[in-house]
Amino acid sequence: MRNTLIISLMLLLSSAIVPAHAAKSGPICNSDSFPKYPELTINHVTKYTEWSEETGLAPGMFAPHCKVHGTIGKHINFELLLPEKWNGKFAMGGGGGFVGSVVNVAASLYQALAKGYATVGTDTGHQAHSLDASWAINNLEAIVNFGGLAVHRTAVVSKALTEFYYKNDIQRNLFIGCSRGGGQGLMAAQRYPEDFDGIAVGAPAQNWTMGMGALMTQIQQLMYPDPNDLTEAVIGIEELKLIQYSYLAQCDGKEDGVKHGFLNDPRNCKFDITTLACKDGKSSSCLSKDQIVAMQRYYAGPIDHEGNP
Repeated sequence: MRNTLIISLMLLLSSAIVPAHAAKSGPICNSDSFPKYPELTINHVTKYTEWSEETGLAPGMFAPHCKVHGTIGKHINFELLLPEKWNGKFAMGGGGGFVGSVVNVAASLYQALAKGYATVGTDTGHQAHSLDASWAINNLEAIVNFGGLAVHRTAVVSKALTEFYYKNDIQRNLFIGCSRGGGQGLMAAQRYPEDFDGIAVGAPAQNWTMGMGALMTQIQQLMYPDPNDLTEAVIGIEELKLIQYSYLAQCDGKEDGVKHGFLNDPRNCKFDITTLACKDGKSSSCLSKDQIVAMQRYYAGPIDHEGNP
């Protein structure tokens, strides 16, 4: 009995002298909570306990979190969102167009933060409108960052900050992106396969010279043959509706016998656009000669100055 009393007393005393600050508490959302890494500047850290427009998220995408805004090197800006109720996983969201501002589709479209993911987005190393690529002229560093390095560096830094903040290892590292974000995902898979355990890619914009340069330029030249008149495209909304309806009327249901209102694979539809050519003048149910020519070129894809695909 005496030994039992002594052991009980020792346990009681040992628990009594544990300082209050030693009790387990959650992460603290301030600049001092994050380590100093080379080439990393923590610009500001903000705690959000309630939704507001300042968060930049729709109400349904919000969860209480700590936002870390930082800069890697001189130009790569990122925003890391660390939820109060972390699910142990990390999800990076890609950008669109030429990016140019911090974009995170994982948080803004796929509810990553609201579902408990630590999540990050980056401007890929330059600041501009998403359709402005003038920053790339004679700027090799910006091109390399945009091409894939900025996503890699952001992922490496953000994962390290996340694990330091929560004092736990990340269970899964994921990436999701569409359009340019899809291209970012492909580049990450090819050049930095250790960055993510899983990558979800949609509509990847990866062929910049032909796909984004030549194709888009030639499409605009077809749609607006007079560069001084950009008020109305050769093919407008009504013409698009006519083409869509004609395609579906001919091919929808032929693949599997079910009419879906869309085509599973448009390449299987051998539709001839010339069947919509106006016979006697122009009307809302046919296409003019200029419109037929524009659509034929559109479907054919970009060509060089000698007419080769």
